[in-house]
Amino acid sequence: METLTNSKMVGDYGVSLATVYFLGNGYQVLFPYGDRGRYDLVVEKERNFQRVQCKWTKSRKQPQGYYRVSLQLTTTHKKEDRSIGRKVEYQYTENDFDYLWVATPTSCYLIPSSAIFNKKSTKRDIKLYPKWDIYRISLPLPERSETDNHTRLSPRLTSVDKVLIQRLLKENKSYREIGNILNVSEGCISAQICRNKEFYRSPL
Repeated sequence: METLTNSKMVGDYGVSLATVYFLGNGYQVLFPYGDRGRYDLVVEKERNFQRVQCKWTKSRKQPQGYYRVSLQLTTTHKKEDRSIGRKVEYQYTENDFDYLWVATPTSCYLIPSSAIFNKKSTKRDIKLYPKWDIYRISLPLPERSETDNHTRLSPRLTSVDKVLIQRLLKENKSYREIGNILNVSEGCISAQICRNKEFYRSPL
């Protein structure tokens, strides 16, 4: 993500991840003309149309470190003392979109607007506390064929891989499916889980 240098680029990245998810789950994806709307995508399945607002964030709520997602549109301007100020132009409401897609450096979420605005008509932001984990999703990735034996040159798993394995197990993925996603063998996944049974039994 170091190559994404401005808000437009990271916004496009978030939309592209959402597009992959919806296409992989059998939706038709429609793009609105222009950028005047309060949503980035319209998705359709079985004649049911839904509006999706897409967000990318790496901002964290301190000191806990949970990711924070802004629900405001802001502009920047120079003050008289030449410092940079920010002005809130608009706050999203439940009527602006049906789902909020959030991409972070470690995971993606698909959250109904009704869950976000269930007590308030507008919100400044949401923090991705564990209560939002029920809306975490995994991106559909193409599986390797039966004859494709290509795996990583080094099957050593990183700490990020191990957290991903834990989440995929919670989603009832098989060892083979997890291996396909991480590009390692099914045996590598099995051995990893056997060596760290307590970790993989613990909640995320």
